[in-house]
Amino acid sequence: MKPRRHHRATGLFGTTFKYGVPVFIGFTFAITGLTADAGDILRGGSPRSGKSARATAGAPTPAATDAARASAKDTLARTTRTLAAVRNLQNAARDAAIRNGANNLGKNPNRPTVTLPNVPNGLGAGGLDLGTVTGAHNPVQAVKDGRTTVTIKQTTQQALLGWKTMNVGKKTTLNFDQKAGGADAGKWIAFNKITDPSGNPTQILGNIKADGQVYIINPNGIIFGGGSQVNARALTASSLPINDNLIGRGLLNNP
Repeated sequence: MKPRRHHRATGLFGTTFKYGVPVFIGFTFAITGLTADAGDILRGGSPRSGKSARATAGAPTPAATDAARASAKDTLARTTRTLAAVRNLQNAARDAAIRNGANNLGKNPNRPTVTLPNVPNGLGAGGLDLGTVTGAHNPVQAVKDGRTTVTIKQTTQQALLGWKTMNVGKKTTLNFDQKAGGADAGKWIAFNKITDPSGNPTQILGNIKADGQVYIINPNGIIFGGGSQVNARALTASSLPINDNLIGRGLLNNP
């Protein structure tokens, strides 16, 4: 399936983000905290606006009340069924992507006639190939039950990781251990800069986990596969450059 270009922000908070189809990030894509507002449906059909409230301020008849309650319940039931159907479609698409034998995400969006290279699991050339590390320990790899987990333990609030390639294989979990932040772990950030000499976009086929925030910066773009999952406080994927000096001085403290 041809990756889709996105230039938008969406939000999740304290939950797992699953991709049902490949998504190509050509600019900036941010997943941050978001509180969902189900509005009138979960409030039993209560009106939002003051005007509507005044319109129904008169004492309703029992029949009207029963009808409104039944309508609200019906709306909630239909909404619940719709959400369940969408969730089932996403899970089916993800399962299909996992069953697909390909270890790459198809054609290179930057060079449509060229197929992206296969992504190996775990650490190594063409996969998770880390160069420089500031503010974290070197990665540790473990293999269990056919799955590979690569853990990077962060030691400071803002870590800068320089990657040759940061491709996550489909049986790989890249885990950013930011528990040293304690109650403030959600504010800890792992900045990941990719300088792939081949000019390929980053391919995420597997999983990324973090206690806090993760930034992925690759000027060639980032592609999330249909079987990938992200479970983090926040994720920002961008092809825009970032100033290392600002990170060293505390990026979020600079205007």
